[in-house]
Amino acid sequence: MNTQERIHIVKTNYPSPNQVLLILLIVLASFGMGLIPIIYGFSSSPKAQEIVAPSQAALWSALGEAE
Repeated sequence: MNTQERIHIVKTNYPSPNQVLLILLIVLASFGMGLIPIIYGFSSSPKAQEIVAPSQAALWSALGEAE
């Protein structure tokens, strides 16, 4: 190799198709993984919930107090 030779590097300003496909795959996978907890939360929630209002005696029983 002659010391006077220069190596010309060609740099493109646009991403290659493989990079675009990889970015698209990562974005779609992120949305898919983000939907998993939302779908699980909707599917595992009970349909009819009973509202329980604790009484004062029930609150103090946790501390070992007698009624």
